[in-house]
Amino acid sequence: MILNTIPGESHIPVSIIPTDEQQEPTRDAAAAGSRAAGLAGPRFPTSTILLLLIAIAAAVLRFSHLTDKSLWFDEGFSVGIARLGWYDFLQLLARRELNMAPYYLLLRGWLELGRSEFFVRSLSVLAALATLPALYQLGKRLFDARVGLTAALLLAVNAYHVRYSQEARSYTLLVLLCVLSSLWLIKAVETPARRTWLAYTVLSVLVIYCHFYGVFVVAAQWASLLFLRRHHLAAREFLRSAIWVVLLCVPIAITLLFSGSSGLQFVRPTTAAGLWQFLVSFAGNGGGLLIAAHAIALAAATAAAGTALRKHGRSFEFWRYGLPFSWLTLPMAMVLAGSLARPMFVGRYLIGSLPALMLLSAAGICRLRPAALRVAVVVILGFLSLRGVAAYYQRDFDLVRDDWRSASRHVLISASPGDAVFFYTAPGRMPFDYYRWLEGKSASDPLVIYPAHAERLNYRDFLVEPLAEILPTVPTHHRRVWLVLNQHGGPERPDMGSQVMRAWFGQRYTLSGEQDFSGIEVLLYSK
Repeated sequence: MILNTIPGESHIPVSIIPTDEQQEPTRDAAAAGSRAAGLAGPRFPTSTILLLLIAIAAAVLRFSHLTDKSLWFDEGFSVGIARLGWYDFLQLLARRELNMAPYYLLLRGWLELGRSEFFVRSLSVLAALATLPALYQLGKRLFDARVGLTAALLLAVNAYHVRYSQEARSYTLLVLLCVLSSLWLIKAVETPARRTWLAYTVLSVLVIYCHFYGVFVVAAQWASLLFLRRHHLAAREFLRSAIWVVLLCVPIAITLLFSGSSGLQFVRPTTAAGLWQFLVSFAGNGGGLLIAAHAIALAAATAAAGTALRKHGRSFEFWRYGLPFSWLTLPMAMVLAGSLARPMFVGRYLIGSLPALMLLSAAGICRLRPAALRVAVVVILGFLSLRGVAAYYQRDFDLVRDDWRSASRHVLISASPGDAVFFYTAPGRMPFDYYRWLEGKSASDPLVIYPAHAERLNYRDFLVEPLAEILPTVPTHHRRVWLVLNQHGGPERPDMGSQVMRAWFGQRYTLSGEQDFSGIEVLLYSK
């Protein structure tokens, strides 16, 4: 083992750890001895073995209980978009759904290989597992291998990351892209080659298209550069990169301008209790004690950042803390500030900042003294995080999941030939269609009368229309009609709208059955 140094400041010692390069002479000598003795050969670095073990543990946590819970509204929406024909797919993206576009493209190809709930969700699991080596490299680049491994371990057992690894949405892909974007930003600062800045530009654009709230992560990255002196940054290359990011995101601005912000209609004003619940979930669903353990690690990282600022000023030494601090705090602060004008705080939309918490906690842990304290904090964090994962397996901690699996099967099993089905919230058809796709076509499947704009699924079926335009077009000749009322997705709140629908169908039919499936009301009307 020899002295390891901080990137960009090779004269400043950080810790005495064996790096891959430093171990090469030892491995070569051992391999030579083994060959001389007629024994086998190559040995893997300790960090590689540990990272592999962390990835295996993460895979077990994420693949376990993967299909215990039904696909909820948002997941059915994802699958519905991915199943569209190319024309309708591109029309929907251009008109309304550029958000998460990279994920929808990946899911389109993924569905060609399988359609089960396990397979659909496993795409998110794979993105989550790919994040671990990327986060390790990021931690190693900023600090050292120990910090990288510790950060990967903390993310592997974090219940919030496990929970969104099991959802057919873009959240784990967003986390992966945020880590890669930050990694390439560091490379661009250290080695300001044009191709490095180009890679950072592409990754930053993908972050924003993967989820529009990714723009806050990119803005935090740019803000963190204020912690560097001007001569440490290739200002011209950065400016060119920033301009290209803005230009390539113009289609998003156009889409938002014409489609409005109906996607945030469901957001309620932020409360202190809601913010605290988000922090508990974000930290790993382990209660206040887990937050306290992270706070100890963050305090140690803050102290180290202060020392770096006093000794080196605005330098890489300080920026290596400033980048994750900005990444963790600024997106949340910007969203909370925006919520003063209009509610826009949605916890899961800020998951892109989760790796920053892992990095800072890991950096703080690795600087705690004595060693027994480091071990104690890691054990506490690991135990509480795993307990949070176990609790998530039993019950969701950040939403009330609507049970589309049970609701869809109830309708499909109970339907008779000639029945019709009407979805009050248009995109509610998508999870129903997914489960009907899984079950296979049957002669008794009800005919969808809304939303239905063509013989097959159409991009217009995803667009919510005013009730005044819908009701005059509803056919009333069917002997039985299933009315499905759910709480997600429309610009009108379902309370008033559901009453209107009940009254309208009640005047033309007799209510002969009603059942609730965790936020989904299924009503059967008969002649």
